[in-house]
Amino acid sequence: MSELISVIVPVYNVEKHLEKCIRSILCQSYTNIELILVDDGSKDNSGAMCDTFASEDSRVRVIHKANGGVAAARNTGILEKKGDFYCFVDSDDTVHPNYIANLYKIITEYNADISMSAYLYAWDDGRKKRTRNAEYPDNHIFTDTGRDALGKMLYSKIYAPACYSKLFRSSKIKVHFPPYAIGEDMLAAVDYLMQADTVVMSNEPHYYYLQNDESVMHSVNPDKVFDLVTTGDEMMKIVPEKCPENKSAAAYYIVEKNMDAYFKISTVSGQKDKLERIKANIKKYAPMVAADSNAHMHIRKDCKAVRFGIPALKAYRKAKAVTGRIIKYVTNELPTVIVNMLSFLPRHNIIIFESIPSFADNTYWFFKYLVENTDIEKRYKLVWRVRTADDVRDELCGRKIKCIVKNAKTAKQKIELGYYWNFAKFIVDCNDYVYKKHPKQKRVFLGHGMPVKIVKDYDLLKGDVDMNMITTYNLNSHFYDIGDKDENMRNFGYCRTDVLYEHAGIRQDRDKTYIIWMPTYRQHTRADSLRIENNFPLGLPVIKSTEQMAEINEFLKENNTVLYLRPHPAQDVSVMKLDEMSNIVIADNKYLNGTQIYDFLTGTDALITDYSSVYYDYLMIDRPIALAVEDLEEFSAKWPMYFKDFKANYICPYIDTVDDLKKFIKDVATDNDEFREERLKAKHRFYDYTDGKTCERIYNFMVKEYKM
Repeated sequence: MSELISVIVPVYNVEKHLEKCIRSILCQSYTNIELILVDDGSKDNSGAMCDTFASEDSRVRVIHKANGGVAAARNTGILEKKGDFYCFVDSDDTVHPNYIANLYKIITEYNADISMSAYLYAWDDGRKKRTRNAEYPDNHIFTDTGRDALGKMLYSKIYAPACYSKLFRSSKIKVHFPPYAIGEDMLAAVDYLMQADTVVMSNEPHYYYLQNDESVMHSVNPDKVFDLVTTGDEMMKIVPEKCPENKSAAAYYIVEKNMDAYFKISTVSGQKDKLERIKANIKKYAPMVAADSNAHMHIRKDCKAVRFGIPALKAYRKAKAVTGRIIKYVTNELPTVIVNMLSFLPRHNIIIFESIPSFADNTYWFFKYLVENTDIEKRYKLVWRVRTADDVRDELCGRKIKCIVKNAKTAKQKIELGYYWNFAKFIVDCNDYVYKKHPKQKRVFLGHGMPVKIVKDYDLLKGDVDMNMITTYNLNSHFYDIGDKDENMRNFGYCRTDVLYEHAGIRQDRDKTYIIWMPTYRQHTRADSLRIENNFPLGLPVIKSTEQMAEINEFLKENNTVLYLRPHPAQDVSVMKLDEMSNIVIADNKYLNGTQIYDFLTGTDALITDYSSVYYDYLMIDRPIALAVEDLEEFSAKWPMYFKDFKANYICPYIDTVDDLKKFIKDVATDNDEFREERLKAKHRFYDYTDGKTCERIYNFMVKEYKM
């Protein structure tokens, strides 16, 4: 039995965000939790919402109390907890589905007293931003003694004082929050870090800290902001005596927070006494911080300005802010403004290509066709838009290419992005939509997949296209639903299936049989809205234990068959507990080592999938297909199926049990293809063209209609 983890959430007037917060906790991959919701006298519907969740999930407990502030609410939750470990989540924040699992994993692996997770700033519009430790990879692990971690925390390095994004061992760490509106986290952290022998932190950002302009941290209430000063003074009574090695770090913290408080409170009239006390603190500790080589340089410079008085500090800060705005404008905005001003000029002979991952999917195969079968390179500049600078490459299909970066950081990257994007005659995309910048541009959307499941929110973002590729008009009702028109839809097919057609019906002449299993995503890596709860112990349907996995491996061995497991590129693989065996291979990107997945498919003898459009693609190669859809009801509740009567429209073997899987393996190994006739009917139903000439059709159309 896994250990119980208590999650404490103080709740006060947060009905706008509360449901999202609670659901993110209840959907954790680590399920042995108790969720303690402390309703701190909410005046809106928050308390009732808590009660509703408690009635629906036995893991939820609700405590209603008179309003006493966030510190008192957390302390109440601590007294009520039953867990072997406990953590805190603020009621307007959310967490990644593996948040608790990851914290538990590292606290037990490192035998630590406290584990921590990196966090991201998050906004209601879906944006997220890392503000700390971005220079380290996500899989980096930090370990320290509690006292060393305290010093780094006070210097604003690596560790944050906030109680969220931390897991505490109940038998060792006693957390208590003093009664302040701001700064209570820091005082509590000083205490619990001095209790800890070992702390460990994962740089994986699994906590999402909502940026809310109405929160205490973003408001200017002089009394509450002054709590930063009071808690700093309290801290300075503790650290020099009980942890003298961190005295300089404590001085740094006081100066930094007092400066923040000064510039906030000075905007409100009638605060002379508070400002005088703050100025006294700054003047007292500024010389120590100015000489401290461990302090951040910008704070040291502020402290040096203090030698000439607080007005000098204000003048220095103002000048620095103006300079910063000028630099930001010149590097971030001016290049885009200049390029956009020139957008009225004629389009140039430029084609922009896009796919996710970069250099893959339908766009890759169309690009490959163009450079190998036409004179396109003599007439056009071929440019790939990639997501980040890490994706940039100089060559593709043996040809020199130009890359532009979507998430441009430098002025050069932004100028290049703006120039090529604005002046391109053609845009060819299939995943991460590249919107038209000018009405004269022609955009050819090569398609991401014909619909098995419907992800309407994604499809609705597609924007204005001149050509939207589909495989048949028999499935076009979905495209009408998302706003596509007859004149935009072309039933030319998908470029990636041309290579499958070339190998149609050809059984590989070799000793072994190769089956590939390609499940779609169930827990998307980049969007919490594209996730369902993982109910599979190994993260994969049908096979429910390592013993069953070993059983299947032995059966594969007996039948001289290899099973490739290919996770979806967007699948959160941390929920998958798959081990390679003699006849089971994890065919991830590392294994493929640059091989295009559709090239790889040509070397397989059968496919297992579920709700993925690869089902339609694999029809073109005329080899057995089976579907593993034991979670059809749950999955379709999240993503509706194109065909409501799913199994009547996809006639093939269905794999719901280990015995079903064994039968399919045996049938493939012995060439027992009893569903071939149904599969050929499906191919002609779902494709208007089955000749392997998709790329040629698209190119000829663009030459004739768009004068490419």
